[in-house]
Amino acid sequence: KNYTFLIHCLANINDDYDYIVIDTPPARDNLTMSALFCADEVLIPVRCDNFSLEGFETTLAMILDLETREDVKIDILGVVLTQVERTAAVNLVRQMFEENPEYASVLFKTGIRKGSAVPESTIAAVPVVRYAKKSNPSVDYMQLWNEIKQRLAKKEADE
Repeated sequence: KNYTFLIHCLANINDDYDYIVIDTPPARDNLTMSALFCADEVLIPVRCDNFSLEGFETTLAMILDLETREDVKIDILGVVLTQVERTAAVNLVRQMFEENPEYASVLFKTGIRKGSAVPESTIAAVPVVRYAKKSNPSVDYMQLWNEIKQRLAKKEADE
């Protein structure tokens, strides 16, 4: 498979934006593989349930497979826990990441709390940070954005 089509499309607009975010499903399809192939950094959202943990492992396997087959380096910027509620499952997932030396450094401190503003904003076709600025998910996304900027700045300084 050739995953360069998206790179050519993005080349036309790269200079117009500081960041381009491509949101894909965790599927092993051409769109997801193309997005991974052309990404400078990958942000992996993980819900605190078994299916998402399996999806996380699948995503890592896709990245490794793509790196091996296409001879590219794909950096994982981080993992963000989503739809977080105050439950034992969240603590178990955090503990799983923190106990694994390979994953501990990629887990963001900020998790995105569950809230009705997210599905409402999706229906309204408005980003949640504009739809309900003071909602828990909006506050979390803004905090995550600050954490992402810090991580990107640190990576840039280290290069």
